[in-house]
Amino acid sequence: MKEKYRKAYLGNKVLINNQFSIIGLIFGPLLLLYRKMFIPSILLLSITSIVAYYNIKLAVLVEIIIHIIVGFKYNTMYSHHINKKIDEIIISNSEKEEKEIIEICKKKGKPFTPIIFFISIIIIGSIILIPLMINNNKKTPIGKQSLNNLDYAIPNNYHYGKYQSDSYHHYYHIDKKNNCEITITKSNKKEKALLNTSETIKEISINNNKWFYENNNNTDTYLIEHNNTIYKIIYIIKKDNTCTKEKEEFLSSLNFNN
Repeated sequence: MKEKYRKAYLGNKVLINNQFSIIGLIFGPLLLLYRKMFIPSILLLSITSIVAYYNIKLAVLVEIIIHIIVGFKYNTMYSHHINKKIDEIIISNSEKEEKEIIEICKKKGKPFTPIIFFISIIIIGSIILIPLMINNNKKTPIGKQSLNNLDYAIPNNYHYGKYQSDSYHHYYHIDKKNNCEITITKSNKKEKALLNTSETIKEISINNNKWFYENNNNTDTYLIEHNNTIYKIIYIIKKDNTCTKEKEEFLSSLNFNN
């Protein structure tokens, strides 16, 4: 008789204990939540959330392990869950007939459908937010950067230019009050020789390194040879509110790591 109740609870589906579940592997704790196994699902989701608070990379590994475990254990866990629920239904409805208990089992066996909405929100959020996060990471290179042996720090509010390479770095800060950009390249020695012939060239010291410097209207050019490599920096300021201050901050960070 209990087998009838089990089939009614399952909707005539078959569960084989210890059989690997592909659905369990894919959805992990969310599948447990969908099947109203609230305690283990919330426990597993909480473990991932706690780990993610301290270490995102470790949380990803933990989540993968949890999904694998659910894949192996889902059928057995759900089978035990069903047996427990059926026993509860039989005890609490002992005065009712078999047909009535079967209907109750069918009703209780229905999945927790709000989780579908929850999963949909996660999927939609991932589609929208992940590209934005990736794009934001590409456009906000705040902090230390380097081009070969030249180390430097980009001030706040600057973004990557569209084109970057191993020999060309470009950053910009453009808003209502500022329009400035930084270009850093590896140049050749001929360019240094040509720059030396100009009467406007000066020698300046930045962090005990001798740079050749030239100003032309809104463009500052800095050139240095280090370990047989020519580095050239062009700093352009077209609209200035904080750009000059940012330029000084940038220049003070210029240094070589060997």
